[in-house]
Amino acid sequence: MQSGSYFRPGLSRTMREAIARKDNEAAFEAFAADALALSPDEIDAMLRRLATWTALVGRAALILRELESVEGLIGRPALFRDCPAPTLLLVGGNSPRNIGPLRRCWTRCCHRVVL
Repeated sequence: MQSGSYFRPGLSRTMREAIARKDNEAAFEAFAADALALSPDEIDAMLRRLATWTALVGRAALILRELESVEGLIGRPALFRDCPAPTLLLVGGNSPRNIGPLRRCWTRCCHRVVL
């Protein structure tokens, strides 16, 4: 799967720059706008009013770390062909549209993968 499948490739750079400026709020807002597809009005109405807003903003660096991990994901199912352990990959209704071909590829290459 290509990085940026649920967020634009520049999001991690935008967040990293905001965090470097010590502007965690801007970093989290960029995440909410991009990965969660929220407008500024929706961020204000749905997130900023939450009692957990400060905690969410405070975790911007953690979210960035997770995004960078996703960017580094190598979507090569054959790497798991010889893995003896059953593997469950969670796929939900909001999964990227390209999950169908990826599902076929994973199940063809890795017989013990359940999607």
